[in-house]
Amino acid sequence: MSALESWQEGGKDFLSNGRTFSVEEQLYINRQACSAWQVGIVFGQFWHIYGVRTRRQSIFSHGVFRNMD
Repeated sequence: MSALESWQEGGKDFLSNGRTFSVEEQLYINRQACSAWQVGIVFGQFWHIYGVRTRRQSIFSHGVFRNMD
């Protein structure tokens, strides 16, 4: 499995579609993917909060910052 041999410090080079990713490139891609995952979680939680607070009214008729009163 590539996850056990690559994508970590001291791992092997990873070959995909004829392109070889060095260990440094793999770690960079891994950090970017982790950051994107965390940003997605934060945005999802943000929109969930507004969805729960405005369950009976649209967010546009309720107002964006009215739940902070």
